[in-house]
Amino acid sequence: MQKPLRRSLATLIALALGAAAPISAARAADYPTRPVTVVVPYAPGGQTDAFARIMAEALRESLGQPVIVDNKPGAGTMIGSEYVARAAPDGYTILVATPGVVVAPFFTDRSKDVINRGGLKVASVAVEEVLYRHPAIREAAVVAIPHPALGEDVAACVVAREGATLDVEDLSAFCARSLADYARPRRWLVIDELPKNPMGKVLKKELRQRLAATAP
Repeated sequence: MQKPLRRSLATLIALALGAAAPISAARAADYPTRPVTVVVPYAPGGQTDAFARIMAEALRESLGQPVIVDNKPGAGTMIGSEYVARAAPDGYTILVATPGVVVAPFFTDRSKDVINRGGLKVASVAVEEVLYRHPAIREAAVVAIPHPALGEDVAACVVAREGATLDVEDLSAFCARSLADYARPRRWLVIDELPKNPMGKVLKKELRQRLAATAP
């Protein structure tokens, strides 16, 4: 998928989530005709399913092309994120993890999207989804860092909401309630803003460099 097309879908998702930014007919027309799949890791009828169908309808109307809601009950966030990454690295498949939490693969750094921690695979988007549930976190990005024995380990870079303070021990305990031990971040970096390119994509390479520079 070319960059202008990625921007089109990103804008459409923002519109479906209730963002105020207008979308032009020309930008919608730039998105090529091909079904877009919205994956819901729950059975039909729940809150997440209802949210996904509202979003899908908004995308369908804006794109003028098919948008399919694919319910995959039992697929947790980790499994669902990995499914999305395998199914559509070009961004035509979207995962609705929870109402308001949408994962589109083209927003991630594909080369390091899956962290190999001693042979156990950790999808960074799954860890990020958990972090975004924390009431004090405004932004989060999860990256791989080198580990002398395991090969790679999990690191999280987080930005606090205005007026909030982030405590690493609290964040670790919060993650422990939702993530397996091997998937929990071992390194934390609290920063003012996540570095992004002009398209809004998080520059994870830069975050890995910052983590390396502050390694104990």
